[in-house]
Amino acid sequence: MGQRPPAARSIRVLALTGLADAGGMARVEIEERRESEEAQRPEGIWLDRDWAARAGWGRESRARGALEEELGRAWAAGTRLRRTRWREARAAVLQGQRVVIKRSERDEPRDRWFARLHGLPGSVALREARCGVLLERLGLSVARPLAALAGPAGGGTFIQAWVEHEQHLGAALGSAVGERRRELLDQLGRSVARLHSAGWYHRDLYLQHWLLDPSGRLVLIDLGRARHQPRPRGRWRIKDLAALHGSAPAGVSRSERLRWLADWQAALPEKLGGLPVGCGGLERRRRRARLVRQVEQRARRLFAHRPVDEGTDRAGWPSGAG
Repeated sequence: MGQRPPAARSIRVLALTGLADAGGMARVEIEERRESEEAQRPEGIWLDRDWAARAGWGRESRARGALEEELGRAWAAGTRLRRTRWREARAAVLQGQRVVIKRSERDEPRDRWFARLHGLPGSVALREARCGVLLERLGLSVARPLAALAGPAGGGTFIQAWVEHEQHLGAALGSAVGERRRELLDQLGRSVARLHSAGWYHRDLYLQHWLLDPSGRLVLIDLGRARHQPRPRGRWRIKDLAALHGSAPAGVSRSERLRWLADWQAALPEKLGGLPVGCGGLERRRRRARLVRQVEQRARRLFAHRPVDEGTDRAGWPSGAG
């Protein structure tokens, strides 16, 4: 028999099933296959099983062609929400359901290397689907992932259910006053504390990435950069808090921003940045002052060079929609 040609190694994600530990990490069933360097694009695919069953697509291995055909039509008829250098998101209708379709030409090199080192899916689309599934299982309100297709260079196509919403949280805080604003900030503090307590970091956690649905519930979106780390990551935690702090509208006073930070800190265990049991008044004030200093310094650096995409808010929803 002749010698096989030089081969590249790829990972094909077949399903996301089960929980591997209390931290919420899922077991990702994978199949390794060898392919030549001239092989076609990756064939990784993940589908929400209920959604796929209603569409009549059956198993993932047989669904890709049918899904791509419908995706092409939906994408062409869709409305652009946001476009960046390598990515674009559109609102569309697929299988009679309103959805958001995100297409990525490639992945950020840093995120792609992190995924490779930690055994995560190599496609940003598959990783966003994985994050949505796991966070949903933890009881957090997130935009429901429906499908993900891997593409070349770590890119791909991700489909999520459209979140019915009146406003994103940044706009809601700007228009709310008094007790209503306090309720929104309390809900935000609890949600972020729950996210961090489970070892999850969003890493792009601006107020515009929380949508306020008709029931008043906060729904988290844009999970493509989220990561789970069982060991506490102070730098990621501070960046999440700084993004929220700095993206608050001008009408939210500094004292209101600091109050929700205090609520967040009180809800966390000490190893994750919370207050130790029995912490006295002087020590409590010292620790909170240190947290505020770190968050405000990081927020200044974060927003010193952050552009706002023309025609959209930071969540990628059309200006005026939220």
